[in-house]
Amino acid sequence: MGLTVHYSGGKAESEKKIYELFSYLEGIAKKMKWENWDTKDDKDWRGEKMDFRSFSMNIDEGCETLEIGFNFDTLELHQAFCKTQYSKNFMQTHHIICVLLDTIKKNYVKDMEVHDEGGYYGVWDKKALGEEIKEWDAMIGKFADRLKTAFGDNPNIKILKQPKIQNGEIKKD
Repeated sequence: MGLTVHYSGGKAESEKKIYELFSYLEGIAKKMKWENWDTKDDKDWRGEKMDFRSFSMNIDEGCETLEIGFNFDTLELHQAFCKTQYSKNFMQTHHIICVLLDTIKKNYVKDMEVHDEGGYYGVWDKKALGEEIKEWDAMIGKFADRLKTAFGDNPNIKILKQPKIQNGEIKKD
């Protein structure tokens, strides 16, 4: 639960283009000093045989890993998502993720689809994104309050352990 960017569909024109994309992402990750790694697997998440390869990076504390993966048998982009809401620096991180996905779409996987729950991708309106994250923060805060009412400060309910969020930025008490 939290504001997320989803991306899927599309096909790379060649393995060479995928390797160029991975090299591009690795260069950015190294320059920005983001943790990054590549993966090669012979099965997908369902256990079905396939030649799967991906490049992943952690862009900001609290943000989910951005993974760009392909089925090398078909050159299809693997459907994925990246939750940005709990990023330490939400506005900056969400912008970076959207710009990276836009670059991938324009240069490497032209028919990739991107769905940004924050409505930022393709519109690039930071003020509107700031208003949207306020709504998400309020909604999740109300949900967490209801959980507290129902279950108390149960340590097994992870959302109750999230840092305080205000306007998409983590606040210290």
